[in-house]
This record gives sequence, structure tokens and C-alpha cells, in this order.
Amino acid sequence: MDNKKDIYNLWVQYTTKNEESYFREFIERFVNIWRSQLPLDFSTVECPYWYEVKPDNGPHLGRLPDELLPAIGKFIIVASDQCANEKISNDTIHQISVLIDCLVVICRHFDNILAVIKYEYKSNLIAILTHTLKKKSVSNEVSRLFRSFSQFLEVMYDPYLTWRSFLRNNFADYKKLPYKPHNVHVEIIPFIYDCFQHDDIKKYPVIGESLIHALGAIICGSQKSIASISCYFDKQTGDGIKICDNLRNGMRAICPATVSVVMKILAQWESTSDLRVITLRCCALMIIVLQKSSPEERQIDLVTLIKLYCDVLEQLMTTEHFRQTGDTFDISSDDVDANDLTIDVNALESTVDNVCVFLTDNTSASYICEAIEETSLMDVLISIPKKIKDWSLNYGQLMIKVINSLAAITRNSIRITDHLRYHDKIGKLFDGLMDLGLPSTALLEACINLAYNEEMGLIIVPEVLNRLIDWLPNIDTREQTYLSEKVYKSCVNNYGTKSIACANRIIRSVCGCLQDFHKLSDICIQNCIKLIEELSKLSILPIELKSIFSLLRKESAFPHSKQLLQMLVTVSLQTLNSSNLCSQYFNFTKPNDGILVTDIKNWSMSGSYGFIFHILLRLNDKVSKSSKSNKTENTQERSNCRRMLLK
Repeated sequence: MDNKKDIYNLWVQYTTKNEESYFREFIERFVNIWRSQLPLDFSTVECPYWYEVKPDNGPHLGRLPDELLPAIGKFIIVASDQCANEKISNDTIHQISVLIDCLVVICRHFDNILAVIKYEYKSNLIAILTHTLKKKSVSNEVSRLFRSFSQFLEVMYDPYLTWRSFLRNNFADYKKLPYKPHNVHVEIIPFIYDCFQHDDIKKYPVIGESLIHALGAIICGSQKSIASISCYFDKQTGDGIKICDNLRNGMRAICPATVSVVMKILAQWESTSDLRVITLRCCALMIIVLQKSSPEERQIDLVTLIKLYCDVLEQLMTTEHFRQTGDTFDISSDDVDANDLTIDVNALESTVDNVCVFLTDNTSASYICEAIEETSLMDVLISIPKKIKDWSLNYGQLMIKVINSLAAITRNSIRITDHLRYHDKIGKLFDGLMDLGLPSTALLEACINLAYNEEMGLIIVPEVLNRLIDWLPNIDTREQTYLSEKVYKSCVNNYGTKSIACANRIIRSVCGCLQDFHKLSDICIQNCIKLIEELSKLSILPIELKSIFSLLRKESAFPHSKQLLQMLVTVSLQTLNSSNLCSQYFNFTKPNDGILVTDIKNWSMSGSYGFIFHILLRLNDKVSKSSKSNKTENTQERSNCRRMLLK
């Protein structure tokens, strides 16, 4: 590591001799020292999470040379003039990148941020970046320059690096973050938009990633409660605003221009995978932050944004890339060399999966679902299996993402769930799924998760269970065993799930499934019989009982009729307790009381008339005439008898 004393000697040499070389060497060595103490590449795993960032991670300006910031500004202006005169070289671009890295290090101490903002470096840097992007060929140094500038914006407008945490599924608790980012510079958002208007931007996805990172950081850093946190850092920074109103930054960044940029990237199969993933997260963040804002602050409506997202899904499904004959390939395969790809085969899958990210914030998920209800998002998701059935690819992972997205929405909206149930949307979904071929265990698990919330022990969409049961005869043996066990556990977990299953005629669905017993494994049949038994103990409809009896007919040739009959006996005797007392019974007291079976002569069994019935009969003791006067006393003294009659 460079000696700090030697570095400051370089500064003394620069101030006394006014030679640029000393300044350049000072900046290089200063950045190298801090690079070993602070991660200056936020894309690495060493990047700290929001709760690991300290306000004083970087050096305080009071311990740095007094003229450091003006000197940096001077050389940035010089570089800007060189750009205007078309004299900038890759070495100069590298030097500018190092200057920006130095500013990033300085901004890692929050007390320095306002001082850096006051020097207005951004205007000249934007001019330099705009010029370099217009060059016929963009070098690696230019890509690094954009990355450094993006990180410079991040440390100013998202000092806790909450955007980087958001990308890693770690969501900041903004109530614990006292520092308020400053208002975003008016040129930043137009600059980001203008960069994406260059036709050549597709050729340089690394630059696109840097710009989206900057946009995401500005939005993510703005998520503090508008009137709930008093910023005690304001006095130290010189900012007189006492109430955090930095959602304004997010509202400036979420505008029709930036939304159009995001949607354009997402709608193109040619966008690289890394750029798409970052852009999808940025889009999800836009939806989350829009929901937190008041309508009068918004430049674009939340419902409009979700509708545009639906348009992206529709546009991706109109592609002709996969409508061809040949071998099937895996949409989620990681074995393909990225350099050989011209399209991102994960585009549709990633876009569908991103719907779950919309709803990661529990405080806003239900409100976002209200906006989703006003769009066609659910219909678009349900239509995906039908629209891609002619594609030459493996649908497995994509279908799992579709089901997971539907599950995430139904978990947060009762109204959307009811709409799915009562407008036969589930039927359309499963018609499409069944057309795609045999399901995997992972897909069946996702379907069970759509139907049943294991954490709450509640069946959310019971119609899914009916369709899964109908699907049982047409799937492989291993999947039959897995699915039948999962359906059984979901339906009999508690009284509530049993009630919902009975109300939605699960028994009838199971009986219908057992009609195709020749396609079912023995384990699957046993699980189905157990399910009928558990639900029948609670409630059974006449039509369901008739379906069970139809399986017991000789002509049905059901191989497990004995177990089914034993199940009926078990259910009929379930009310017996240890004292063998019936809870329900017929009370026959008069000679003509009984049960009439008028068509008994029409029953034919083995060529003879008759039937077998089981009955528990309670017989009162016969009382003689001589003892009638003592009837009450004798009845109390003598216990009743019980007999089992077989007729």
C-alpha cells in the first residue's frame, strides 16, 4: 500500500510546481489506497448491504487538501474542452474515470456530499459522456467512464446503496436511514434518456447497464417517508430542509421518457440478459415507488405503467424466433456460450417472474394488486401457455414462473382471486398447460402452491385442486404419487381446508379420477381413497355418494372395491365412541314404523332377490303386563341391550 505521507508530498509538489503529472499521480495513488478499504465496484459481492454502510466510511474533507475539489473541477473542465475540440484520447478518458473514482471515495463520507454537489461537476461530465458516446467505436475506457459516473450518481442520490441491496433481494428499512439524499440535478434524467436514443446503444450493453443502475439508484434512494423522519444530518450538511421529501427524486426519475426507455429494453429479445435483469428490477421499483407517492406528484399513472408492462409481455409473445421445427431446447439453460447468442432466450421467463418482485413490499402489495385488477395482466399470464404451445423450446421453467406470478397476485387480492374462480380462468389456464405435455414435479408443486397457502393452512383457489385431480390419470407414475400426496395433505390439513374441499366437490372429482383406475398407480389410488374417507367424514353430497357406489358395481371392475367398501364402513361408524352409542338413529316406536324400499323387487343380484344390510339396533327390554305398574322403575334399573343384525 502507498504511504500516505508520500502521497501528500506529491500534492505539495503539485501546488508548488503546478505540474499536472504530480496531480495525476496523487489522484491515482489516493484512489488505490481507498480501493483497498472501500469497494469501488458496486457490482461485486463485496458491495456492502444498506445496513452495513456507515456515514463516515470515506475520508472527511477536513483531512484532505483544501484545493482538491477545485483542482478536480479544473481538470474536468479541461477534458470537456478537449472533447469540444475533438482532441480527447483514451488516456484522457482513463484519467477522467480516475477523477470520478476519487469523487466517489470522497462522497463515501456523507458530510462531503453537499460540497461535491456545489461544484457542479455533473454538467461537464455529462458533456464529456455525450461526446464519447457519439464516437464511431466505443472503447473499454468509455464503458469504464460510464460505470464510474453511474457510481458517482449512486453515492450522491443513494448513499446507503439501497439499490444494490434491492438487486440482491435485500430491502432496506428506510425508517432506519437518517440521511436524506439531495435533489437530483435537472440534467441527469434527460441525459439518461438521450443516451438510449442513440441507435448504437444496443451494441454497448455495459453502458446501458450503468445508466439503468444510475436511474434505479435515484428512484430507490427516494423511498423515505415524506413527513415522518426528521433529518438530523441536515445541520451538518448545510441543508435547511427539516422534513424528508426526497420521494421527489423518484417522481422526477419516473416519467414517460424513462418508462419508454425501460419498456423498449424489455420488449426486445435482443437485449442482453444482464441488462434485462437490471431493467426488470428498475421497472418493479418504479411500480413500488409510484404506489407510495400521491397521485398529484406522479408524471405517469400506476395503472398506465402496468398496462405498458402487459404490452411488453404481449410483444414478446409475438416473436417468430421459436416457431420452427427441430429439437427442443431448454429456455433456462446456462450451458450456452453467451457470445454465440443474438437473443436472450430467457426474456419472457424473466419478464413473467418479475411480476413477483412487484409484490415484495408487503405494505404496498395489496394496493398494487388493485391497480393490476384494472389491467389485463392476469389474462395475459393465463394466455401464455396457449400462445407459446407452437414454440420449439422447453416450457417447464416458464410455466412455473407463470404459476408463481399468479400465486403471488392471488395471495394479495381477494377480488382477483374471486374473479379467477368465478369466470373459469383456472379452466383456461389448465387447458393450456395440458396442451404442453406432461408436467414436471416442480410444475405440480407450483400449482399446489397456487391452490394452497401452506403458511396459513388455507386453500386459496380450490378449483386448481379439482383440475389437478382431473389431470392425475394423464401424468407419469412418479408425478401421480407426488401429486396425490400433495392434494391429500392440502385438503385434510385442518377443518377449514376440509370444509372448502367438500364445498368444491373434491370427492366427486376424485371419484371421476378413479374411473380411469387402469391409468393410476396403486399408491395413487390408495391416496385417493384416503382423501375420500377423510372428506366424507365431514360432508358428502348424494351425487358424490352415488359416484362412490358406481365404482362398487361389478361391471366397473374397480380393483380396490374392498378398500372402498371398508372406507364406507369406516365413515358410517365414525360417530361411534368408546361406549358404542350412536349419535344419530331412527326411532321406531309404532308397529308400522320403518323404512320402505318400494323397488326392492327390481334389484337383481346373482339371479335372486334380496340385499344385505348392516344395522345397529337398540332393543328395549320386554315388559310384562304384571309389571307395567313398575315400568318406570324397572327401566331405570335394567340396562338396555344392543344387537347387531345381519339380514
